[in-house]
Amino acid sequence: MKGVMKMPGTRREILVGALLAVASLAATAADTLATRFGWFGTLAGSCWKAEHADGKGSDVQCFEAQYGRFIRGTGKVYEGTTLLVETDSLFAVDPASRRIVFTQWASNGNFGTGVITVENATFLTFEPQPPAPGKPEIRYQWLKTDADSFRATRQRHEGPNWVEESAVVYRRQGGRQ
Repeated sequence: MKGVMKMPGTRREILVGALLAVASLAATAADTLATRFGWFGTLAGSCWKAEHADGKGSDVQCFEAQYGRFIRGTGKVYEGTTLLVETDSLFAVDPASRRIVFTQWASNGNFGTGVITVENATFLTFEPQPPAPGKPEIRYQWLKTDADSFRATRQRHEGPNWVEESAVVYRRQGGRQ
């Protein structure tokens, strides 16, 4: 037929090409998060659950990629089946310091910002905030134990040392909850 352009390739070839392009973009986003955030970036796309040491409560943290450059976090803390508090957070990488910065807010009115340092590709240290008068300085550390778990500790500053107060192990639970 005169004046009709024939498109190269079949519909199937075009569809396969489009699917490969989308898969490539998804892989690039995941690589970008791991490159930007270190192993913290690998937490995105899953929920992580820890049972409290007393056996009475649990904590579920979910992380997801946002716009391919940020990590969005949501959390729920339970005592038994009773929801005690919910949290939301946003994590980004400060281009000047290359450290992770975050903002977090909670259903109980708590709000805060902070800085995370990635150490040795397995540690995350949540830098301590100025302590309340008469209270010790507190920090949190996360240690990657394997691809599906990490250990989180709460530590208090005593003299030149950091002393562990508590610890839990978070385990991968799958997708968002």
